Amino acid sequence: MTYVDWHNRVINIVVTLFIFTVFFTTSTQRAEAQSPQANAIVDLIAAEGDNRYTITGTALDSNGNPACALALASGRCMFTCGPGSLRCEGGTADLPFGRFELNDLALESNDTIALQIFVQDHISYTEIIDVMDVDGSPPDVAGTWKSLVMLVSDTCSQVLGMDVPEGLTGTYELDQDGAILSGTVDGLPTSGSVNGVGDFVLTTEVTSDSAVPSCTITVAVRDEGNFINGNMDETLSAFTSGTGCPMDISCSSFYQGSITQLSSTSALSVPRESNGTSSLSEALNSLLNQLSYE
Repeated sequence: MTYVDWHNRVINIVVTLFIFTVFFTTSTQRAEAQSPQANAIVDLIAAEGDNRYTITGTALDSNGNPACALALASGRCMFTCGPGSLRCEGGTADLPFGRFELNDLALESNDTIALQIFVQDHISYTEIIDVMDVDGSPPDVAGTWKSLVMLVSDTCSQVLGMDVPEGLTGTYELDQDGAILSGTVDGLPTSGSVNGVGDFVLTTEVTSDSAVPSCTITVAVRDEGNFINGNMDETLSAFTSGTGCPMDISCSSFYQGSITQLSSTSALSVPRESNGTSSLSEALNSLLNQLSYE
């Protein structure tokens, strides 16, 4: 092979590689430009202790609607496809469609958490969460709180064939140890956490054996909000578990409203009940009775 032949062959290879690179890059950019972008809203970042954190939020599609997605952070992940969605570390989550809750999250070397959201046919979403923004001393929230929330969406009325309350009220007696909360809501044990900007999560769960052997009934309440601005979301869920249940049942009712500390406000600012409201304990007992199979 002459030098000229060798030189021409090298030139052809380089030109071919250049054309392929330009074509591949252009195709990738065109595909990304045409693909919708996933998104997410993170509504709580809370310290668990031992430098571990919990984050909760909602996975969104390109139109801003809750989406069935895979939420991933610090090696923990879960699907956001409604009650019964799988967790990657095992078990399921009984959260409303689109919602995620990732627990026991370790920090990156720069004290951040990288959240990723994967929605089918969407470009993935990544958010770098700086825990220093919420890692200050939590506000003092110990005391008595009153909540009033109104129904936004519901699947229990269809699944169970029963009417769910249009509104729910709850009385919370909370104790606080740093970011950790414990106490009662309408006399039922509740626990959770609050971060440095007042965002909180509280979980209340009641479990009962049904009349059918090897069948367990669980009703749970999950409260999320902010003690400082008084906003609160409440999810009431019910599900059965065990090999003896006549059928697998899982449903949830989603409420939004407010929470107010009684000891620091006047009576005029306490949430007022309206027609169709029920206490949280009454709603839980009603669901338990409906699922008893008696």
